[in-house]
Amino acid sequence: MDSTRLCSVEECDRKRFGHGYCQKHYSRWNAHGDPLRVRNGSTKERLARLSVDDGDCRVWIGSINRYGYGRITMRPHNVLTAHRVAWEEAHGPIPAGTIVRHKCDNPPCINPDHLELGTTAENMRDKAERGRSAPAQGSQNNLAKLTESDVPKIRAMVRGGASQAATANVFGVSQGSISNVIRGVTWTHVAETNI
Repeated sequence: MDSTRLCSVEECDRKRFGHGYCQKHYSRWNAHGDPLRVRNGSTKERLARLSVDDGDCRVWIGSINRYGYGRITMRPHNVLTAHRVAWEEAHGPIPAGTIVRHKCDNPPCINPDHLELGTTAENMRDKAERGRSAPAQGSQNNLAKLTESDVPKIRAMVRGGASQAATANVFGVSQGSISNVIRGVTWTHVAETNI
């Protein structure tokens, strides 16, 4: 094959794609301005690049899961929690049956000095002792669409013959939410009252 039609990166024998590079080197050049730069760098570099110092904690600023823990994608497309990756980078593999716990109670923290191995039972005990086990109840929960004052009204409407679907429309929630209120699955802390 004519060498003028090959990638201009030394020792690359792939066919040119764009700007003198093969498709792989062109993609790297296009994304990073350097045809030899690997997309994400080493794990250590990625952890450093996607976190910042915040007091004693090293806080993850990349993607966060719904529980507040950092998320990092490792090859081949495995999404892991960043604090586990940070632990393994500093200390090696995590033994089977153990989890990585935060001594600092800061879920996005990836500082290896703030992490320790333990069991799920130890983690639950810590959670209870530190007052983190009970989720916010009722309108204190950021996801709540109803309030404590809505619950007796909902119960009265359904007792009075309104359908759950119609009641749901009035309060701007799903029929399932109304069903959960009526069946006592949710909002159990609101006493039954007569309106």
